Amino acid sequence: MTTRLNGAPTKLGDILGEECFQNGLYKHSDSYGKGTPILRINDFDNSGRLVNDAFNKVALSREEYQQFALKHGDILINRVNSLSHVGKSMLFPLLKTCAVFESNMMRIRIDPDSPLATEYVAAVLQAASTRHYFRKVAKPAVAQASINQDDVRSVPIIVYPKPVQKTIAKALAVWDTAIEKTEWLIAAKRQLLSHLREHHLLRPRLSRRIKLHSVTRESTARNGARMGRNAIMAVTKQVGMRPMR
Repeated sequence: MTTRLNGAPTKLGDILGEECFQNGLYKHSDSYGKGTPILRINDFDNSGRLVNDAFNKVALSREEYQQFALKHGDILINRVNSLSHVGKSMLFPLLKTCAVFESNMMRIRIDPDSPLATEYVAAVLQAASTRHYFRKVAKPAVAQASINQDDVRSVPIIVYPKPVQKTIAKALAVWDTAIEKTEWLIAAKRQLLSHLREHHLLRPRLSRRIKLHSVTRESTARNGARMGRNAIMAVTKQVGMRPMR
């Protein structure tokens, strides 16, 4: 296949054969509770992040395990869910445990010799335009919506040269990591702020009052020889306080 940087989009299914797509495993609820770990739709979020690695377990035959076992680099797509979540996807990470995937998901497994890089396809599936496409073609059901393999194979994709695909995917991954760390930091700051408000404003008895001179020092360069109501007091940084600005 010839690829060009300015090439027009083609369909994902025009590059990946039908053997690359596999719907997940259906098992009756009686089969759950022990056996092989199974990835379920609540184990990853709408951004493709694994949020739970304590998978449920299901009893399987050897044949079922061989057919539905997940490998590092597989792409999972949620094919049945609410309209806001249908089509969410995840690049399966490297885990210490083996796992299979349930029936309301679809797996894409890309051969290493394919003109498409797995991480690039995963990035395309996470794009807002792709998610909008999935919501547009989803079939309504009772309180749910669904997409099928034909819908996924029809996803438009530009086939850049493979090194370019990997560069694009790597750059996007760096941004994703930066955003995720920033979100964690903001959450931690909000938690600390909530604690400080509770401790110092709503429970003042828990706070210890101290004299101003114990955390400040007189700025003699500004006050000169006089001390009065307008005297400038510098905050002592060692006590972890900052002046108001």
